[in-house]
Amino acid sequence: MPRKCGPGITDSGLLVISKVDIAPYARADLAVMRRDAARFRGNRPFVLTDCLSGHGVRAVADHLTGMFRGRPA
Repeated sequence: MPRKCGPGITDSGLLVISKVDIAPYARADLAVMRRDAARFRGNRPFVLTDCLSGHGVRAVADHLTGMFRGRPA
């Protein structure tokens, strides 16, 4: 949860918030997660993912590919 604001949230190259498909069942508000991630990360990237549907997976892959090529995605 971005609100916890630990070093993984604030300092990682890419914050991946996964399993967003189950957010409603865990009483998690995705709009709040997006807002908190943007607030605590500033210009650092983050992506919400759901691997079952593929939502956000391409963004993660593109970011990693860019890192290996020496440039951020």
